[in-house]
Amino acid sequence: MPETFGEIFARRLRQEREERGLTQGVLAQLTELLGEQARVDRLAINKIENGKRRAEVGEAYALATALGLALDDLLRERNAKAYIASQVSTMEARLRDLLKQLHDLEGGKKNDG
Repeated sequence: MPETFGEIFARRLRQEREERGLTQGVLAQLTELLGEQARVDRLAINKIENGKRRAEVGEAYALATALGLALDDLLRERNAKAYIASQVSTMEARLRDLLKQLHDLEGGKKNDG
């Protein structure tokens, strides 16, 4: 199944944070520098990255800004073509599995009847 925006955001947040060599704690401190209302604590970052909760819009914006990115950079793949190809490949494999299951079910009905 294709990833949701929340899943993409969580994965891309972790990817960009790790590429910059930042811990979740340091990223939290960077958001604090943006102002008290933009602050995202380390525990919240951990939960967001691990899919335990979704980032609120203000948090997402603060995290992107702290990483020096636009918000949409965390909502899309760097290489959209490669991402789309991988999603299509995953869906094709799932469709093949479903068709095989259907074929097996139909074969079982013919043998029963």
